[in-house]
Amino acid sequence: MQNFVQNKTLVIFDNPFYKIIVERNYTDNYEVAQITLGTSEPKMPLIEHLILYNWDKFNFYVQKDSYIKKYSKRINPKRLQRMSKKTVKKGISTKAQNAIKAQIHAKKKSIKSNKRFYIKKHKKDVFNIKQKKKVQKHNGH
Repeated sequence: MQNFVQNKTLVIFDNPFYKIIVERNYTDNYEVAQITLGTSEPKMPLIEHLILYNWDKFNFYVQKDSYIKKYSKRINPKRLQRMSKKTVKKGISTKAQNAIKAQIHAKKKSIKSNKRFYIKKHKKDVFNIKQKKKVQKHNGH
C-alpha cells in the first residue's frame, strides 16, 4: 500500500499580522507549521516562493495521530474545489490551533529551563571568582 501525503496551506489574518499555516498528514503523523508574514497582505508569488524555496524555514511540530483520512483514489477537481472553499470558510482547524499551542508551550518550557541553567552557571562562576579573590587577598599575609 502506498503512503499518501496530504498538505493544506492556509493564509490567515491574525490581527495585526498575516500568517501562513501549513498542515501535513502522512502515515500516523500530523504536522503543523506557522510563519508570520507581516502586516501587509501577502501576494501569491511571495507565498509560492516561501513554499518552493524556503521550505526549511517551516518548523513542523510533529504529533502522532491515530485517525487520519487516507485517500486511495483520485479526487474530482470540482469536489476538490468545493472542499477547499469549505475549509477556507471554516478557517483554521481546531486541531491545527491545538498543535500550534502545544508547540508554543514546549518552546516556552525549553527556553525557561535553558535560562534557569545559565543563571545557575553564572551564579556559580561569580561565587568561584569571589573565592579566588578571597584566597589571593589572604595569600602571603
